[in-house]
Amino acid sequence: MKNDELEKILKRYEEKMNGMLKEMIEQREKVCGQDAEDAFRYAFSLQISQELLERNKAKKVIRLKVTTPGEEHYRYMCPECDYFFGYETLDGFETNLLKDRFCHHCGQRLDWRKE
Repeated sequence: MKNDELEKILKRYEEKMNGMLKEMIEQREKVCGQDAEDAFRYAFSLQISQELLERNKAKKVIRLKVTTPGEEHYRYMCPECDYFFGYETLDGFETNLLKDRFCHHCGQRLDWRKE
């Protein structure tokens, strides 16, 4: 995956998280007042940091053997969001298989090593 594609994914993720944070803070202020905002913001930032660290740990790509009438192949998907990367026939022929280091959809780091 190219750096600009990864930057786009991270920017979308950051925008979504900022929107959620703003909405949660507004709800929290209505219930608890201003003092709760700092504690909540700190807890939320820790949660986001933990999620980003988890996404940076490489996870094995899901490799499923699929049998259809007259054909068998392997289907490759992201272990986090099930994004489809492509097919590989049993004899090793790859069909439009994207072997990037990160998922295009969720940003999860991927491990393509076969066992």
